[in-house]
Amino acid sequence: MQLRRQPPVHLTYCLNIAAGESFADQVRAVTAWQPPRLPAGLGLRLGAQAAAEAACGETAASFARWCAEHDRYVFTINGFPYGPFHGTPVKASVYRPDWTQPERLAYTRQLADLLARWMPPGRIGSISTVPLWYAPDVSDASSVEQATLRSMQNLIACATHLEELADTTGADLVLALEPEPWCALETTEQALHFFEQLFASVSGAARDRVQRRIGVCLDTCHAALAFEDPLDALTAYRAAGVRVAKIQLSAALVAPSPADAAVRLRLAPFDEPVYFHQTAARRGDRVLRWPDLGVALADPAAASCDAWRIHYHVPLDWPGDAHLGSTRDTMTPAFWRALADGACPHLEVETYTYEVLPPGLAAPDRETMMNRELAWVLDRLSAGAH
Repeated sequence: MQLRRQPPVHLTYCLNIAAGESFADQVRAVTAWQPPRLPAGLGLRLGAQAAAEAACGETAASFARWCAEHDRYVFTINGFPYGPFHGTPVKASVYRPDWTQPERLAYTRQLADLLARWMPPGRIGSISTVPLWYAPDVSDASSVEQATLRSMQNLIACATHLEELADTTGADLVLALEPEPWCALETTEQALHFFEQLFASVSGAARDRVQRRIGVCLDTCHAALAFEDPLDALTAYRAAGVRVAKIQLSAALVAPSPADAAVRLRLAPFDEPVYFHQTAARRGDRVLRWPDLGVALADPAAASCDAWRIHYHVPLDWPGDAHLGSTRDTMTPAFWRALADGACPHLEVETYTYEVLPPGLAAPDRETMMNRELAWVLDRLSAGAH
């Protein structure tokens, strides 16, 4: 939905909440959802299979016609998961292929071609993507240097493709790297350092092109795992000339007293086999990190830390309970004011964990959960606008 015309602000719900890998699965999720306002903006999740199917024959054109007939418009695509994302262990495979590999570039170009066809004229389009690679996949310093160079080459090639699409179709597309725990880009500082390298690797018109076409997706859950204030992160990116193309509004799970037996019992259902649930905690001035919730639960030293923050997206409207909470309060009134004022053109609620949420957290059905969270966001944006 369009919340503001100038500067533009659009809000949607990321359809990575919907299980299914085919393009038909994605269309079914779109048609099943009755959004709270029309016209309704869409945030699609197209893996490689769905993207290839959408690009075949008249499929993309048929979907465009359906959107026009039903007051829907596509403005953003989640291009992070290349392969299956539901119903099977995803874990580290969600990051592969990464930006060191040509398959990631080819897939992202295809997403851009589709988005350029579906976007209404005069609007901005965004594609969120992997923050280069999963950190454990590239270990020593020389490998990191080589991976950085390959990633920059592929991103520059992607920027060139997006610029060509702008010239031929008028579509203003941005590829948005999404910092995430245990990835090459995890913190705002790391992301800013990479962008500095990326921009310095080209000059003149090529540099301008890369700055226009390669930006960042700020995920508030991921920022919380790095113990960052999302408004500070947003401000830092903008000050550095990094285009903030999309903000994913999401909340991490919090265990305030990880040594408490009742808390650990309550945490057990969240240690599930499909997704990584990277865990972070403070001990004094240090931030300790574990690659998955099960690893943290098994580490005696982790229990002596302060509150755990866990990469488990929980519904934004969930207030917490006697033992667990969320990081939703890191999104302060000042943050909501900045969003209401147009600090970022694309806002996307992203709670993809619907299929694995423990009893009591999920709404009776997927569409109800989506609309409840959107209502929660709209309330805060409305308050921020006054």
